[in-house]
Amino acid sequence: MKHRSAGLQAVSFLTMLFLYGPIIVLVLYSFNAAHLSMTWRGASLKWYVALLHDEALFAATANSLLIALVSTNGATGLGGLLALGMERMSPRRQQTLKGSPELRPENPEGRTPEAQILQTGTDRRTAPDTRRKTLRKNEMKNPNSGK
Repeated sequence: MKHRSAGLQAVSFLTMLFLYGPIIVLVLYSFNAAHLSMTWRGASLKWYVALLHDEALFAATANSLLIALVSTNGATGLGGLLALGMERMSPRRQQTLKGSPELRPENPEGRTPEAQILQTGTDRRTAPDTRRKTLRKNEMKNPNSGK
């Protein structure tokens, strides 16, 4: 059996607590008898009984569960097909795809401005100011070119 470091175990535990802690709290507070969830008034199934008797709320819950089920199965299926397809590729092509930004699980919001800066040399937040400065410099060099 491999020896695991205490630091790795602590980080793993804290990560799981961070991910699953809010879900556990939500499930526990769903059994709260109070009208508002700010205070605990004892355990009760009153909200689940209300869910069964309210048709609109029951339909919305069923719709949410259906969407969750379909999206989870769809993402799992697509990921599995991608893994199978990559496994059957040549090693060189696998490396090309592994380096693709579309397949990395990183933050896409951080990549979009980076790509724009690399392609255009400008950042969209400063692009209007940059263009004005460039126009002013060109006008000062050639005052008659704009007329």
